[in-house]
Amino acid sequence: IASVCLEASLLQIGGAILREVPAFSEPSVAHLREDNIVVERLNELKFVEE
Repeated sequence: IASVCLEASLLQIGGAILREVPAFSEPSVAHLREDNIVVERLNELKFVEE
């Protein structure tokens, strides 16, 4: 999930749910990492290669 201004009280991606979503007033991305939802600022985004 990509957002210019992320302000959500709940995020669900597949079966994973994040109830305490950090708020960012700048571009950010929410994605799954090891079955957990991770929210990162776009300029700090890191995908792990396996």
